[in-house]
Amino acid sequence: MITALEPQRRKPKRWSVFLDGEFAFGIDEVDMLYYKLAVNSEITKERLDFLKESLLAAKARDRALAFLGHKARTRGEVESKLKEDGYPEDLIARTLELLTGYGYVDDLGYAREYIEQRSNAGYGFQQIRWNLEQKGIDAAVLEEAFEHSVAREEEAVLKALLSKTRGEVLTAPAKKMKLYEFLLRRGFPSELARAAMKKTGEDLGEDWPETE
Repeated sequence: MITALEPQRRKPKRWSVFLDGEFAFGIDEVDMLYYKLAVNSEITKERLDFLKESLLAAKARDRALAFLGHKARTRGEVESKLKEDGYPEDLIARTLELLTGYGYVDDLGYAREYIEQRSNAGYGFQQIRWNLEQKGIDAAVLEEAFEHSVAREEEAVLKALLSKTRGEVLTAPAKKMKLYEFLLRRGFPSELARAAMKKTGEDLGEDWPETE
């Protein structure tokens, strides 16, 4: 039995359907009205299966493809979007398998491209890895992506340094320290940041911090 129909907070044209007090799935308002879903009405297993398999499956696929149409996304990002829209977990899993099978979702390819882009923009591997983890990419996938990456962190740290100094050799210890801290925030290991600064003439000498 349908025990509640509630408009979704962020998407008022989409409704959450509750069966026997438990959330079952989300549905567009136009489909809810078309199929005459109402509180306290019975819904047969056949009708429920039809809504999930025929209607919701197509909606989930189209929603995911529209989300992917703007830019490349990770599996975790697509999953989060579909959950946000109220699709059942089993349907989300099948949708993700379908999209992965056709190459629309490719976490390894996404990670490799992201590593190259962010490295070229002057970010360290530590920061890049953290960002990819936040996007839901599995640790094993990340290991493979970094292992086969052609990005060189030694080149990235120099890009970050030069983007900050604009070619000027800093002489004031305070400015050098700020530069060092900037490189650490960009995700570079302390030893790599120090080596880059020494190479460009910003060596702190005896003033390097003992610990980071």
